[in-house]
Amino acid sequence: MDLRINWKKILGADLKGAVQGGALGAAAGAAIGGVSAGFGAGLGALLYGAGASIEAAGSLANPKPIVIMPNSNNPFDHIGYDHYNCLNSAIQNSNNYLNNGVFSTSLYYNFCKNYTIVNNVYNLNEFPYFTLANFELNFNYLKNNENKTILEFVLFLHDNGKISDSVFNYLYPYFQCYSYSTNIEDFVTYSISAENLVVNSNLSSIDKQLVLEMMSTARYGIQYWGIE
Repeated sequence: MDLRINWKKILGADLKGAVQGGALGAAAGAAIGGVSAGFGAGLGALLYGAGASIEAAGSLANPKPIVIMPNSNNPFDHIGYDHYNCLNSAIQNSNNYLNNGVFSTSLYYNFCKNYTIVNNVYNLNEFPYFTLANFELNFNYLKNNENKTILEFVLFLHDNGKISDSVFNYLYPYFQCYSYSTNIEDFVTYSISAENLVVNSNLSSIDKQLVLEMMSTARYGIQYWGIE
């Protein structure tokens, strides 16, 4: 299936939000008593990315079937799935994310928070840092960098100490392949192979999680945004 190039900007916004959210979440989780860096990285990637893509899509954000080509070898496969299932659930009704036709961070944040709790992805006690105020700070940060491509953004995060050398060295060539992709199935096949290499790598546990949840998000995302 040929990739619809016009969706790349929308998916790029999503991926930038997810990689930024995962990195922020890992740092936050490590700093909060009783919350792990791994928990923070997962929730940050799930919560922060989708709002950026819905806002970028605007009126084109219509519900779609969740095209599932999972990777059971990726222990963080669920991050990408829940990320897009939450997004797709939100756009069933524009009242979940639009206020007078304008994207509302508070509406979307509350919808996603409820989604994660109702679907037992996370629970209310695990939201000490992931507040609406921090969601809005992250969203505005992404808006300030919306003209950067995903490659430029990953380089920017690395140069500013937001992601480690190890995470950068895996994600940058991965997103190069994504940027050049014109076929959904080819990229999904490539992603699964790349994920399996990461699973068997000697990355630290948190770096491995950050890379794998981003690859999962990209794999589900290209299937989601790349179809009518």
